[in-house]
Amino acid sequence: MKPTLASIGRVVALLAVAGFAAQYLGWIDLSPRRDTEPPAKVDCPALERGCDFESGQQRYRVSSDQKLTANRVFLLTLQGPASDVAAEWRMQGMDMGPNRRPMQPSGDSRWQLQTALPFCSAARHDWQLVLTIDRRQVVVQTRSMG
Repeated sequence: MKPTLASIGRVVALLAVAGFAAQYLGWIDLSPRRDTEPPAKVDCPALERGCDFESGQQRYRVSSDQKLTANRVFLLTLQGPASDVAAEWRMQGMDMGPNRRPMQPSGDSRWQLQTALPFCSAARHDWQLVLTIDRRQVVVQTRSMG
């Protein structure tokens, strides 16, 4: 059976939709890479108190509206100039699955996201919040409570 032009077109369209969906869900990143700058590291043991850092010669502040606790939704806020911001939770040496989420603009140079820590079966409390700010990555080392 010979494939028709229409059936080939449907397969190509399906693959394109799947690719865009995978990028939107954070499973893959199709963004063009400008450089291979290593991510900045920020130590922020109490995210609810907020932490200041620099990235790309700009000043930023990241904070949560409450202490980080498993199974609880909290508001993550980034203050600083950007045109695109995403956040992802990681834990050193563990695969947390895809959880990259875009932060939403909320006023003057403010970005926010309702988020929660990914489910983790280990009793660890060390977390990495990976912020992608205009394609620059910042790894915020923080801790959760219980």
